[in-house]
Amino acid sequence: MNKPIYINGSVLEPVGNEDDIKIITHVCNNRGGWGKGFVLELNKLSPLPKKEYKKWFQYKKYKGIDFDMGNVQFVWINKNTVVANTIAQNGFFSQYNKIPFSYTAFTCALNKIVAYINKQQEHYKRFTFSVHVPYLIGCGYGKGSWNLVERVLQENVCKKGVKLYVYNYKKR
Repeated sequence: MNKPIYINGSVLEPVGNEDDIKIITHVCNNRGGWGKGFVLELNKLSPLPKKEYKKWFQYKKYKGIDFDMGNVQFVWINKNTVVANTIAQNGFFSQYNKIPFSYTAFTCALNKIVAYINKQQEHYKRFTFSVHVPYLIGCGYGKGSWNLVERVLQENVCKKGVKLYVYNYKKR
C-alpha cells in the first residue's frame, strides 16, 4: 500500500471491517492546549483522549511516556478504535512562531505509531490495523503545508505497509 485512501466523510466514523483496529491520529501541541480545531470534534466521540492528554501534560510523564515533541499517547476508546495523541506542534501560531507544526516531530510520531501497530499485530494476529487522519492534519492551527504533510504520511505510514485513510469532512 503506497498511497493514502481518500474518503469523503468524518474521520470519527472510520471505515474498515468491523474487527479492524482503527487508529485515529491527530496533532496536539506541547503546551497543554485542547480547545480549538479538530479536538472539538474529537470531544464528541469520547472524552477520554482529552482527559488522558491533560493528565499527560500535567504530569509531564504519564504511563511511562514523556510529554515531549514526537511522542504519542495511545488512548483506546473502544475495542476497535484508538486515538493517537501526537505531540507535533510547538506552541501556538504567533508573529514569532509562524509555523508551530513540526514535520520532524510528526515524522517521529508516525514512526512510533507504525512500531506500535507492528507490536500490537503480534498479539492481535487476526486483526488489521489502519491509520485514519483528517485531511489537512497539521495545517490548520499548526500552519503546516499539506503537500509536505502528505509526503510525510506516505513515507512513514503507506510505504511501511500500513493502510492510511485521509478524511475530507464537510460540515453540513
